[in-house]
Amino acid sequence: MGGTRAPRQLTHDERMGRTRVAALLLAGLLLAAPASAGTCSELRGIIQRTEQLRGLKTTHPIAVSTLDARGMRLVVLRELARERQPRTDAAWDDALHLLGVLKRGQSLEAIRRSELTGQVAGLYVPQTRRLYVLGSGGAAPRSVIAHEVTHALQDEHFRISRGAFDSHPRDRDAELAATALVEGDATDVQARYVAGLSAGDLIGELARTLGSIPSDSGGGDVPYLQRELVYPYNAGQEFVKALRQQGGQRLLDRAFLHPPRTTAAVLDPARYIAGDPPPRKVRLPAGSYALETTFGAEDLIALTGQDELAHSWLGGRIGVGPRGLELRLVARRAASVAAALEDVVPAGAAVAFRGQLVCVRITRTKASGHAFSCR
Repeated sequence: MGGTRAPRQLTHDERMGRTRVAALLLAGLLLAAPASAGTCSELRGIIQRTEQLRGLKTTHPIAVSTLDARGMRLVVLRELARERQPRTDAAWDDALHLLGVLKRGQSLEAIRRSELTGQVAGLYVPQTRRLYVLGSGGAAPRSVIAHEVTHALQDEHFRISRGAFDSHPRDRDAELAATALVEGDATDVQARYVAGLSAGDLIGELARTLGSIPSDSGGGDVPYLQRELVYPYNAGQEFVKALRQQGGQRLLDRAFLHPPRTTAAVLDPARYIAGDPPPRKVRLPAGSYALETTFGAEDLIALTGQDELAHSWLGGRIGVGPRGLELRLVARRAASVAAALEDVVPAGAAVAFRGQLVCVRITRTKASGHAFSCR
């Protein structure tokens, strides 16, 4: 059964990136969780197996509570409210509308809310060391518990809510890269957990997985957002597998002490293994920006749909302000990157390149970009 795996459920961490849960999380939350996550012996078995697969041991008890779909939704909604950053969120929503990712009438907050409350199967709370897992009317999928136990192990040994794993609004690309390491590691353990099940246990796991999927799951069909939601565990798992193949447990643990700096390094593990070179510095034109942050290789792929452009990316930055949006990229094949961007940005956007520099300007007025130059 080594190559067989259960249908993937998205854990809370996979859907929300690196959400950090406050210790105040919901007095009374357990009132919405009458079901059991399994017997004590079953849980001990899952935790022990996860420890073996990850190569780390926990020295503190891990509490597990099972929620029904409504209870999990309450957890996620409260977390979304706690972590909401109105100014930054509004600016990123604005940027995605200017880029043409979101259409008139679409809202980033509404899409995220729908996605995150509809397809969440598990949640680990670092501050309380508690796992919440979805298990409507029965036991939660064991592989989901294994995924969340992996986060508990990561947090105990590497503190995944601090340092490079903390929020970095001005370096969104590095934040996404660190998320990919955390989620990729947990996804890799989850896949190996499923691969090690017997035929009988696998059937039971499939049944529990299907039984715990919320019936009202859904979200917006926005390719860019869909790609970036699944990136941390898809690309992250491949990254972790490459590290384990190259240097085993030691190299993987070292990566948690020195997380990848860019999504380019996650997409191309050889780049990380060779020393993880920092991105090229990119400056935006002088101006006032409500949001200014890095624009990485993953952003470029998600926007254009062209995976091969990841190897061209060397650095990037995006800003949005009163006049519109500015995007600057440094790329090996600047002409190809510029052409790919020109195909997807709205009509009237100005796209140009000069040497390795690619420039995009999207104004809020209908003024043409005839005088636009890339500098």
